[in-house]
Amino acid sequence: LAHFHIGTDDRRQAYKYPVEGGYRYKAYDSSAKRKYWHEKGVRNQLYGLADITDGTKEIWLVNGEPVVWQCWQAGVPAICTIFGEGTLPEDAGEQLKAKGIERVNVVFDLDDAGEKGSKAVWAALRHRFTVIVRILPAELGKGGDVGDLFTRCNGDEATFRHDLESLPQADTEGWEDDALKAQIDLIRASGELRDFEQRRLISRLIITSLKGKGFLINAGAGNYFWFYDRLKRLLSVDGAYFLSLIEQWYGVNASEPEYKYLSEALRTEAELSGRQCEIYLFARYQDSTLFISRFDGQVYRLDGDSIQLVPNGEGGIIFYDEPEWQPYEYLVGENAGYLYSLLVDPINFTGKDVGLAPEEQRVLWQLWLYSLFFESTLPTKPILLFLGEKGSGKTSTLRWILKWLFGTRADVHSLAKQKEDAFITVVTSSYLAVFDQVDGRIPWLQDHLAALSTGTNIALRKLYTTNQKVVYQPRVFLALASRTPQFKRDDVVDRLLLFRVERFHSFKSERRLLEERLRVRNELWTEMLNDLNQIVKALKGNRESLTGSYRLADWAELSWKIARIQGIEQEFLNIASKLETEKSTWLLEDDPLYLGLELWLNDPANEGREVDIQTLFTELKKACENHDIKWLYDNTKSLASRISRVKSNLQDFFEVNIKQRKQKGQRNVYSFKQR
Repeated sequence: LAHFHIGTDDRRQAYKYPVEGGYRYKAYDSSAKRKYWHEKGVRNQLYGLADITDGTKEIWLVNGEPVVWQCWQAGVPAICTIFGEGTLPEDAGEQLKAKGIERVNVVFDLDDAGEKGSKAVWAALRHRFTVIVRILPAELGKGGDVGDLFTRCNGDEATFRHDLESLPQADTEGWEDDALKAQIDLIRASGELRDFEQRRLISRLIITSLKGKGFLINAGAGNYFWFYDRLKRLLSVDGAYFLSLIEQWYGVNASEPEYKYLSEALRTEAELSGRQCEIYLFARYQDSTLFISRFDGQVYRLDGDSIQLVPNGEGGIIFYDEPEWQPYEYLVGENAGYLYSLLVDPINFTGKDVGLAPEEQRVLWQLWLYSLFFESTLPTKPILLFLGEKGSGKTSTLRWILKWLFGTRADVHSLAKQKEDAFITVVTSSYLAVFDQVDGRIPWLQDHLAALSTGTNIALRKLYTTNQKVVYQPRVFLALASRTPQFKRDDVVDRLLLFRVERFHSFKSERRLLEERLRVRNELWTEMLNDLNQIVKALKGNRESLTGSYRLADWAELSWKIARIQGIEQEFLNIASKLETEKSTWLLEDDPLYLGLELWLNDPANEGREVDIQTLFTELKKACENHDIKWLYDNTKSLASRISRVKSNLQDFFEVNIKQRKQKGQRNVYSFKQR
């Protein structure tokens, strides 16, 4: 009593003893509702630590101050916390290290609170100390503690020390998550910590735990991820799966204030100390090697000689897989020949009134399928457009591709005039985005299509802020299906990979057609991987470049190299040239400039005739009006601007010459000839 300065306070009906920061009280009546309390300002602490000699290697962490007193009397170095079993001060580890302590024996009450507290302390200290959780004899009864063990020994100190040191050790195998959850529960239940203190402690514990299971990534543009090392999976810190793990492991639900604090703490941690690295979707071609995610924490690595399954993250290539993507399997030794028969040949390409025959369109379509895996070589990408009437299978074809690549839950998107934000969300987060029924007039669509095809960044205001900007660099392959597209702007049409399909005469259930393809999904993937490995082999060291007037220059060069592997190099070049003419035809087919020039050049006198813009405007307008063609240009300026923008398209049909002539200032003169 004298050593610990234990006195009495009859007014409070309690024993009184000093602790750091004030006095603490223990009720005389052990059955009182409030057994312990302390003066305002007293903080959680390791009671009894000051009485332990510096350099002591082993101590006992017990359940309360009276047990500390008994242990001191028996010559056992013991401490306790004053805010309850398992609730340690933030600097507990530093205090114990300063004493030279290396081993901590934990002996708490024989009840649920004691078990939870033991797990919490074990979780908090195990990385810095040898932590041994001891189990008291069951005969002490529910709620029994070290004090009861002392009583059972009739106060014999030697017997007590022997019995204490002989207590069996708990098996802590598999305790990690339960122990941390118990530690968090104790913090949340503590009435001594203010809300912000609880949330800060909980966030620190969870972030430390997450770092032990993986690592945080700062991918830029406000995108933060956590790499789960055991599963080799990359999870968005905002994703549903990550939220479910937080609740499962730590008992913190996303609807609770603790999670809101944790979410911001995770972002701060990732921003300041997370790994700065690039995140990839689906496939990555780098250093003459092609990596393709299998969507399950594993990646197929194709080096031209072999196809190997490696962990996600190997070689610094980290993939993020959407939760709905379903894994597939490469079947060694299998090559059934399904790819062409199921994904290329059935498409109902038309050759009626178009510049490309069905077989020529099939060549381009198959090359586009291969090109999907080489995004990194395509800073500019084609926008694929299936153009055809209802019942031509354009949407079904694109749906087949999505479900083959990504699984049954992948599907096409719809496009709505008032949903610009939804469109941007899809194209900035997808590898392959397919939009159906792109037919109406959507004012913002053409600007976005032009930007996406050229790899232009998209800058958006950060949600719930007024002036914070987030910049995205889309890498999406875009595919559209339409009957009557309203995006015939010249810079958009230049980027199109245009396919025309016609209505089927007889129909087969789309469900059945899809089932046929999904049934052999692994076989389709196997054939594609084998083909891609041959492409990778051929691309090694191939630094040749394609020259020509191909508006899809990046894609044309890659496809030309792939076509060479298949022995159709010259055929591809001919088809690519036809494609350019076909797009120009589609762009200009309703344009009074093009229609008027055809009529105007029917007069041999106009072949090669040099005229100024006013003369050209007047004569083309008259030619159109004489043939009931609506003239759309308001003045000479709008006509001159249109000619400048579509000159390259016009040159697919006419010889176009624009010269400057000094006549009352610099003026353009125009001349045209039929090709």
